Amino acid sequence: MTDEEIIKSEAHDFIFRDEPRRHTKSHSVEFISEINGHYFKEELDIRLSFFTTALNKSIFLNEVKDLLQKKLNGFENPNSPYSIRAAINLQKSLFFVRQILDELPTILKSGKSNSEQSIRDTIFVSYSHNDRKYVDDFKRHFKNLERTHAINLWDDSNIKPGQKWEDEIRTAMAKAKIVIFVISADFFASDFIANKELPTLLKRADDDGATILNLFIKPCDITDSPLASIQGLNAPSHTVLQMSELEREQLWASMVTQVRERLSL
Repeated sequence: MTDEEIIKSEAHDFIFRDEPRRHTKSHSVEFISEINGHYFKEELDIRLSFFTTALNKSIFLNEVKDLLQKKLNGFENPNSPYSIRAAINLQKSLFFVRQILDELPTILKSGKSNSEQSIRDTIFVSYSHNDRKYVDDFKRHFKNLERTHAINLWDDSNIKPGQKWEDEIRTAMAKAKIVIFVISADFFASDFIANKELPTLLKRADDDGATILNLFIKPCDITDSPLASIQGLNAPSHTVLQMSELEREQLWASMVTQVRERLSL
């Protein structure tokens, strides 16, 4: 199951969690009445705490909203045996859901997942596995931004077992609004980066306006590289390897600031 499928399954379980124990219409009415109103709001707040990002909350809430609306449509049917009280309670529940959705960033209100959004919201990290520790280090600084906005800091560690890794990388590159090149001799030595990632991502920058951020990790020769003309987050003469811990932390924080500015967050 994809992450989105898991979240929607959680929403279904939340709305229909007592369904197996109901065998009569009267039980259905009692359940519908019970999950709405203030009790529903309390249960909803608890369930939302299971999700750490605003995007996941939005997917869950929109699925809950759709399920509640389907139930409400059934109650509003003149031939429906369900009670008017249950229909009113459903309307109250929908109000609580919409109220929470209204507090989310505008980009999330449609409830569309990353794959469905017309806007590219992925920050793609292109790097050599030999420099993995540096990627893990700066990713810490993006956690707060990921929790509060519809962004996805993507690198190949996001690929799950069973997925076709090259297809996943291609999909992520297609969504990239910002690209972080983690530059070192190992970066330039990678045939996959040189032949696949670098030309694709530079073309995306030219054609679609994706932002390129160069991060110089270790001393290396960038002469004749198409990246040589792009201003870096740090100078090639003062790489991350040469920095003190304080300088590295300041650089990571500056990266987040640069991303916020480019995404208007």
